[in-house]
Amino acid sequence: MLKSDDVERAHLLVELARVAEQHDQTAKALGLYDDALAQFSEDSADPFFADVLRWKGTLLRERGDTEGAFRCYSRSLDRAVASGSERAQDRGERDAVDPAVARGH
Repeated sequence: MLKSDDVERAHLLVELARVAEQHDQTAKALGLYDDALAQFSEDSADPFFADVLRWKGTLLRERGDTEGAFRCYSRSLDRAVASGSERAQDRGERDAVDPAVARGH
């Protein structure tokens, strides 16, 4: 049975992750981003999936984990292409080029 995306729940979890980030609770924020990502099927073409991956990558980059950030940005770009979202593709391409200098979004 194929898993369907729960985008509404993913949005809620991302909001909680952003609040955690604002309170310097990065470990909690990463866990919430992971929970949000778990709301999508692996082959989801929803553009929000690409956004969540990119935001997680930015948090990892800010923590100094450029390899983890690159993996998230690369996967984000892959999902953005699958979604057909030009906006998500543009952001994904910019961040995937060099996560060490990518700006937070």
